[in-house]
Amino acid sequence: MNKQTIIGYLKTILFSFLFALITTIGIVAYTLNTISIEEHIRAQQEEEKIDNETLEIMIAKSEYLKSLKPGSYSISLKLALLYELKGDMKTAEEEYKSAINKAPYHEFKPKFEFSKFLINNKRYTEAEAVMDGIGEKPKTKLITYKGEIFESLGDKYFEQNKFDLAQQKYCKSKVYFGTLHKNKNVKTLNEKIASSLVYLAEDKVKQNKTDEAIEHLRDAQKLINAPLIKYQLAILLIAKDPVKSCKYFDEVFKEAPELINYKEYLALLTGLSEYEELKENYVQADLYKFKIKKIKDYYIENIVKLSDFNVDTAVGRIRTNRILRTYKIDFIFRFKNASLLEMKNVYLQFKFKDGDNVLFEENRQVVTPNNILEPGAAIDYIQLSSPRKHYKQTPQEIKVEIYASKQFDAYKILLKEIYIVRSKKKHRTFIEKLFLKHIYPYLGL
Repeated sequence: MNKQTIIGYLKTILFSFLFALITTIGIVAYTLNTISIEEHIRAQQEEEKIDNETLEIMIAKSEYLKSLKPGSYSISLKLALLYELKGDMKTAEEEYKSAINKAPYHEFKPKFEFSKFLINNKRYTEAEAVMDGIGEKPKTKLITYKGEIFESLGDKYFEQNKFDLAQQKYCKSKVYFGTLHKNKNVKTLNEKIASSLVYLAEDKVKQNKTDEAIEHLRDAQKLINAPLIKYQLAILLIAKDPVKSCKYFDEVFKEAPELINYKEYLALLTGLSEYEELKENYVQADLYKFKIKKIKDYYIENIVKLSDFNVDTAVGRIRTNRILRTYKIDFIFRFKNASLLEMKNVYLQFKFKDGDNVLFEENRQVVTPNNILEPGAAIDYIQLSSPRKHYKQTPQEIKVEIYASKQFDAYKILLKEIYIVRSKKKHRTFIEKLFLKHIYPYLGL
């Protein structure tokens, strides 16, 4: 047997050994992974069982204490909360009522908790009656309880689109929190009342009750300074009071120009200018004409509309390196000019977020005066890659916000919002586990 034959024989043995080793490792890794999944399911079932058992033990203990102290309202209240957690609503209600009957006249918590129970079970009128039945007393806790209950009722009515009832309950809540000078709560309630009034105004517009809609919006404006409310007033007042409408348009133009329908704004100014000329008030007419020119120039230079863009590509992926515990985001984006005019300047801003945390952002000027984008034409594909980031836990979902503007420092519109979802987790191989346990800690990464 010559040397070459012996080397070939040894190679065959070595390859057979390596193949057997790799196969064995794969089988072991698969078995361990299967065991791990089964153990996780068993652990989850056991945890739910423990939770139910703990609840039953707590109920039994409280029932025993109740037998020792049958006159204790606090034990009945605790039992009511426990039975509610268990889902036994009938017994929970009996215990709430028992706690109310046992409580001294100056103790309001049982009625507060019972009202919350009724709200959770959609018995809103009963919940309100419970709190109203206490009467008005100069007690801080009672006033706070009433403020919270009526705000909660307002939220429930708002969710059901019952905006009239919602704003009534919010107003009642505001009175209680205002009495205690809780300014933060009052501010929140002002916003909620204003939102209810805006929706009420929309309902009135649908019913052709414009005057009532205007009154609702004016009431909302007194509570919060929101450009959207001013803009809605501007629209509704075009026919009724064009001069007042123009004033609202002017305010919105200064505060939030992106809200405006410029066709309506310019038509209003043109009509006012012509009206002043008929009255031979040429100074005022020229002032409106000057505004028209100023707004047209601003619009051409700064205003972008969502309808100007047709996003045909917006895809991304999260690449992970489980050995080094790092991840990287890749993203590709493109849009077409969907407007009837050529684009001379377009800036894009990309924000990559994990929840509210901005991971990184990038700004690009994708259209320039030297590279005009014709109607229907598309920009070149934009390819973005984030810096490689270390992680303790890889984000499962990355939100990408894409903003567009005509000038770098001009107002931006949110062009697109997409989510990059991490692909399903692959379980670590036996080799990776060994590396992470015995080698990775000493790499200093």
